[in-house]
Amino acid sequence: MTVCSPANIIKVSAGIICRGDKVMLAQRPPGSRHAGMWEFPGGKLESGETPESCLERELSEELDIDIVASEVVFVHEHLIDEESCLKLFFIECRIAGECDPVPAAGQGIVWAVPEDLLSYELLEPDRCAIHNLIKRRKK
Repeated sequence: MTVCSPANIIKVSAGIICRGDKVMLAQRPPGSRHAGMWEFPGGKLESGETPESCLERELSEELDIDIVASEVVFVHEHLIDEESCLKLFFIECRIAGECDPVPAAGQGIVWAVPEDLLSYELLEPDRCAIHNLIKRRKK
């Protein structure tokens, strides 16, 4: 794992949204960076936000859901370029109540057991998070 320099870290929260034994992935919308790829939904932390409060805000904006975040279960760091590093906080959570996600950008969503998620075209940090999730669930 790469260690990021504190001066140039971009912090991102990503939600591992669980419903029973299934987990949700969202597809990146057309026109976005990595369009069509699958990932755990989330977004960049704003000033003063914790990873959990960022995730609550982002999922409300992107999927029109309220969540109950449990804990950061995996952290992934990697260099974007010579000057920037991405630090992703993967947070296990569940949807509060019985509502279903409604993607604001019309992107696809899928619910599947973690092993089946590996068949999707994933961004590398999300693939690492899924492997981590599979290991944790086998314990």
